[in-house]
Amino acid sequence: IAFVPLEGLFVTIIIHQLLTRHEHSILLRKMNMLVGSFFSEVGNQLMAEMKRAHRISPEQLEHLRIGKQWTEKDFDTALKTLRTIEHKSEITPQNLEHFRQILQPKRQFLLMLLGNPNLLEHEPFTDLLWATFHFLDELTRRDDLQELPRNDLDHLAGDAQRVYKRLLLEWIRYLKHLKQDYPYLYSLEV
Repeated sequence: IAFVPLEGLFVTIIIHQLLTRHEHSILLRKMNMLVGSFFSEVGNQLMAEMKRAHRISPEQLEHLRIGKQWTEKDFDTALKTLRTIEHKSEITPQNLEHFRQILQPKRQFLLMLLGNPNLLEHEPFTDLLWATFHFLDELTRRDDLQELPRNDLDHLAGDAQRVYKRLLLEWIRYLKHLKQDYPYLYSLEV
């Protein structure tokens, strides 16, 4: 009889942990849906355009060639490589105009994503959204991107580089999720 309250306490703690894990799993699924919609709406197109303006060394690029047979270790290696990668930017006013044309029509969509309370649980994606939104603000504040002074061009190149790096990191994380939970979608992306 003396152990009944103790047993009840253990059962309560175990049930609480199970419910917490379940809630966390649901939240991660919702977050990955947001990430997926971001890449569908704007991320894939922005990444393709940014790829033209950034150069990555062939050695580093080898770690980023995603394959159908990738394991969790391959994804982790790619993420580690991306964190240390130093890519060269070749940003031109024409690139900036393309970025603005991609991002400006998606302003409301980006605002909607930023307003989602689930973002508090996924800081890297939130950082990507903030970097992207900042970049969009910088682009829209300048009327003529063709006649930029060198320091403005360098500043915008730095913003683009920050967005591209975060975009690639989040893309790899998203693909890791797809490989685990949605292998068919993963194979389509690869």
